[in-house]
Amino acid sequence: MYDPIAIPPKQGEIAMGTLIPLGGGLFFPIIDFYHFDYEAREAMASCIHHHYEKHLKTSSMKEAFFHVVSVMLQIERIIFMQNQEKSTSK
Repeated sequence: MYDPIAIPPKQGEIAMGTLIPLGGGLFFPIIDFYHFDYEAREAMASCIHHHYEKHLKTSSMKEAFFHVVSVMLQIERIIFMQNQEKSTSK
């Protein structure tokens, strides 16, 4: 179901969604429930596949998803903090 008041992702923005298993091969989509900071998109896009493949070697798909989300949130925070430092030093 689409939420008409939800803010859609901007062009080039990285948004996260998931599928919730309902059983019998059916899934319920939760679309773009988190929009990453637009400024972090390039740093995140450059390594998301690397981290996903890395964690798939030692974890299940679900665990790899959470590992990757954790790494992406860390990257987002680093970029945010760097941008804050730049704006306060001006």
